[in-house]
Amino acid sequence: MSFSKVRSAAVLAALLCCAAGLPPPRQLTDPGKPVAVELAPLSGIQLTADSLRTALVSWDQMLAFEVSGARAPERLPEEEEDLPDVAAIVGPPIAGDVSGTAPHYGLRFPTLDLQTSRVNPPDTMGAVGRDHFMEVINGRVGVFDKRTGARLSHVSTTSFFGVVSGTKFDPCVLFDALSGRWIASAARAPQHGDPWGIVLAVSRSGDPLGGWFQVFFHHPDFPQVLHDFPMLGVGPQSICVNACVCDLGGARSLWAFEKAPLLADPPRLGSVTRWDVEEDQVTLVPVHSNGPLGADLVLGIGALGGSLGIYFLEGPMTAPTLRLQGALSAPWAKNFAGPAPAPGIPEGDGVSTGLLVSSAPVYRNRTVWLVFRSNVDNRGAFHWMRVNPFTTPPQLVDSGTVSHPSLHLYLASLAVNRINDVAFGFAGSNEDTLIGAYFTGRRHDDPTGVTGPIRLLKAGEAVFGTGEIRRRWGDYTATMVDPEDDLSFWTIQQYAGARGQPNTWGTWVGRLSHQGFDCNANGREDGCDIACHKGCPAGCGGSEDCENNGVPDECEPAEDCDANGVRDLCEIALGTTLDCDADLIPDVCEQASDCNGNGIPDACETDCNGNQRPDDCDVSSGRSLDCNANRIPDECEVAPNRLLTSQPDAGISLWRSKRNVIRLRFLCDLPGPPVGGRDILITEMVEGGYFGPDLSANFQFSIEEGNILRIQDGGATLEHGRWYAVANAGWPGLQFFNVAMPVVMGDVNADGSVTAADLSLISMAVPTHPTADDERRDINGDRAVLFSDLSAARAHLPS
Repeated sequence: MSFSKVRSAAVLAALLCCAAGLPPPRQLTDPGKPVAVELAPLSGIQLTADSLRTALVSWDQMLAFEVSGARAPERLPEEEEDLPDVAAIVGPPIAGDVSGTAPHYGLRFPTLDLQTSRVNPPDTMGAVGRDHFMEVINGRVGVFDKRTGARLSHVSTTSFFGVVSGTKFDPCVLFDALSGRWIASAARAPQHGDPWGIVLAVSRSGDPLGGWFQVFFHHPDFPQVLHDFPMLGVGPQSICVNACVCDLGGARSLWAFEKAPLLADPPRLGSVTRWDVEEDQVTLVPVHSNGPLGADLVLGIGALGGSLGIYFLEGPMTAPTLRLQGALSAPWAKNFAGPAPAPGIPEGDGVSTGLLVSSAPVYRNRTVWLVFRSNVDNRGAFHWMRVNPFTTPPQLVDSGTVSHPSLHLYLASLAVNRINDVAFGFAGSNEDTLIGAYFTGRRHDDPTGVTGPIRLLKAGEAVFGTGEIRRRWGDYTATMVDPEDDLSFWTIQQYAGARGQPNTWGTWVGRLSHQGFDCNANGREDGCDIACHKGCPAGCGGSEDCENNGVPDECEPAEDCDANGVRDLCEIALGTTLDCDADLIPDVCEQASDCNGNGIPDACETDCNGNQRPDDCDVSSGRSLDCNANRIPDECEVAPNRLLTSQPDAGISLWRSKRNVIRLRFLCDLPGPPVGGRDILITEMVEGGYFGPDLSANFQFSIEEGNILRIQDGGATLEHGRWYAVANAGWPGLQFFNVAMPVVMGDVNADGSVTAADLSLISMAVPTHPTADDERRDINGDRAVLFSDLSAARAHLPS
């Protein structure tokens, strides 16, 4: 990997985050410096086999790497009434902004959390199919029964995207209602010099627990460059993925896959076409075309110039073209609100709330819908647009802004059903309100530009972002239409403090509908049935809802496995019995092992390595190493080992001869000497803060005492007055580290300069043979302290 033209700060940040299985922190382009954006038709490039790899991967093969773990019991919120409008919690909504209609909620249930995925942030993403809800986040992929919320199985993202090795991050997933298939993607952070890139996965049926056809691809010109923030869209003829190929120019690329061969039996890879766009032009964002009479569309978002271009992907998918229909102005060329405040975070700081767009645009009923980040009175908000893509130029049909007088709103997504009802899901918080999940929407017959009241889906349970936790809330969010009725919606959102634990997050799924739900077919909306039981006026039903999940009890299973007269689902929901493996069967009814005798069934405890033993048992028994003593097996951590100290310390001048020795002491024993240029880099830091070429081939690496890396200059590599850096370039199991220091040849007394005092110290040792102490006086590196060293040191006077 060459660092010759990459800013050190950016590269080091990328290495740091990828070592943790995460994308690097991103900086928003300064919107105060607009540039002209010229939209034009784009011609694509056909990809060749050298940048592609395919495989068939079954769910059973994924489980072979990692057996599905378990989750601790979740407790649904105890509420006496229907979920309130957020106005009842944090003040009234803005007048005139809520004259539309918000949807009702139905079934809602907890999904994956930080304890399960072990990655922060999750980049919350999910999709709903005919029978399942599928969640794909950083660290974990889970499948749930959409009728009950029961978790059916889950595997790591590394196991799921199994066509290639390496950490997978920034995952996306969609359900394609046209084909009945699941489509997923993720970026890949490789090891050992393998290429970066993207994985695309297409299910072989409507069952996500079946087989998947997977394709790994990368930009052939930049295989060793971070491919970041992919977004996914599906049309009638194509599957499109975009990504930032983060080379020096920050180019954005779009790949279009011929869809039909990927759906065939057996599946195969058809044509793949790529378009590259420079950073200062547009970002090509795929559109998800959901429903009949779809179109293959791509939006060209000119973030700096405030433009929205409409491109049609046309022609045979073996050689498609991107035809520019036209462009219209968009109101995003303004400053965003800063990080969102939340309890427990110091004043002036906050939670990072993502980029301009956090979900794929939607094509529905011959219009395109888009939601993006906005700002109202320096509070986070979001703006939505509805555009007719067929006129020339494209026509803005409707738009509006969703905000609140005290809450910051962020990471919004939308979905549109077959009659043009809309639902939005998003996060919200302020200085006094924990980060929670919210929703709103509008009916097709609401006045233009309006939405309904903001309503609470899941309240935050504890503070997030205190201490050293990374204050990022992620990149993605998802709201979607149920493919069964094409009317109701599902949304998956993130909330703070899962299980009431500080600095954790959880995810929550809710079903929404503008028509309401009548699961027992009694002619009354379920919410009315439940509310009447709680003392509402006559004229409704009298359904109980012991789980408090918005679904009348008679619509749910009535099993009572422990025969105590209370439905199992009620006991689990009320917390009167445990269901740690989330299979909706009380643990008391199952034969549960407890290997460490702590009174907690093994299935309730984390099994990060999927060996069917709790992690604590693995560590306690010595079956797994835990070098950093955090009770997590080392094989479950991307980088359990970290640098403790360096000798000399970072920033201190190297005072030895040209046979300079650097010792790096790590927390845990090292697996063996690194390979220069692959595992570790030694580079000169040149003017402007850049890294020069890798020099590690000129150094010798050895291990001392198990956890000390000795680095010795094998020749006259280091030069007087130069700055050098030693950095981890992907050494497996080690966190990112960087040690930078200047070189001062002849600085015998280590005061940072070469003066007459250093010449005197050298003269005292002439002639002699070097000892451990005298090595610093051997300036020319001939392993003897002679008059020639005086001459070599004198060349640097004064320094």
